[in-house]
Amino acid sequence: MDDGFWWSITNNNKVWKQLTFAAVMTSKIRVVVNAGADNAYSRVVEVEAWGSQTAGPIKYVLSDIQGSTRAVMSNNGSSSAIIARHDYLPFGEEIGAGLGLRTTSQSYGATDTNRQKYGLTERDDATGLDHTWWRKYENLSGRWTSPDPYNGSASIADPQSFHRYNYTQNDPVNFVDPTGLEDDPGPPPDCGPGTVAERDGQGHWQCVGVGSFTVNVYSDPFWDQFSAAYSREIDLSWIFVLPQNPAPPSLPDAIKLAKQLLADPKGPCAALFKKRNGLSTLTELEKKNKIKIADTKVKLFGGPERLLSSMPGVGGVTTSKGIFINPAGRIALGNPNPTGPFGKLTPLEAFAAAIIHEDAHKTGDFPYEATPEDSYFHSADVVDACFGGRRP
Repeated sequence: MDDGFWWSITNNNKVWKQLTFAAVMTSKIRVVVNAGADNAYSRVVEVEAWGSQTAGPIKYVLSDIQGSTRAVMSNNGSSSAIIARHDYLPFGEEIGAGLGLRTTSQSYGATDTNRQKYGLTERDDATGLDHTWWRKYENLSGRWTSPDPYNGSASIADPQSFHRYNYTQNDPVNFVDPTGLEDDPGPPPDCGPGTVAERDGQGHWQCVGVGSFTVNVYSDPFWDQFSAAYSREIDLSWIFVLPQNPAPPSLPDAIKLAKQLLADPKGPCAALFKKRNGLSTLTELEKKNKIKIADTKVKLFGGPERLLSSMPGVGGVTTSKGIFINPAGRIALGNPNPTGPFGKLTPLEAFAAAIIHEDAHKTGDFPYEATPEDSYFHSADVVDACFGGRRP
């Protein structure tokens, strides 16, 4: 313990640990989990915090279907009361007291310290801008303050995508964009047995039948950092063309498909490679048996050295010894993340795309990836070039 603010817990495998400490004034508690000496997997299952009543009542928010905070409540232990209400125009401009039937006695216009306001974003009180991971949103004009950072998201099939500043394709009633990278129709509806939630041609949720198929949706910590946990869009259209429990694709089949995609020297897939020929590099690696489904120790994104198998969200890595496909990863197991860059590809296509991604690292066309976002964009580049942009 350091100055009453930091605690370190060791030798604490699968047990409940209670910490008691002197009263502190804080609005957030941060828990950091570090890998052990044996690189064992660690996670926090539950965190609970209690405070004495003298520290003040507990406050919590009530949100609508788009994730916008509509009311802030205060609970003093025996009763709850609304201390602030928030209503918004479609693009997020707040509607205060005096408009319509809203009054200050209903707590409209009341001051609260909650920063989570409109559409799953976080509002800056100083500027009034709504913050996301990637961009800042200006709700008075209904526009982002900077253009879409990924040029590959523009598509001639979607004319609105060429407007690099618009918010949710100018449809904020049906969509939200909590990352700053894509429109999102909000949480899917609860569908009955034998059906799943899927988006229609206009991007709205609908319930569709899946016959006898079983659907499993997994959480992936790797992509959750910047995409899956925030985009919420789960496109399950591929389930209609796959068997219920497909066997994972084989490495030889994936290499074969990758080579077929790179075979046309004037094709868009081969055009990814500027420094060295992607097909010849891949063929050489295959002949030398340097493309393997195998574990290895690797440092990713500036972090410590870890076993590749301890990171299931990572499809593969490239080292001086060749290309290693993660044996515990989604790609090798035939279960690509539905909301990752390979989300609309079949398992075999996703495997081939991962190999092409690593092949581009080997040729030097894809530089070292300092962050997970860099890896995401490189994978998206592969899908755009080699699979016609078929991604979530």
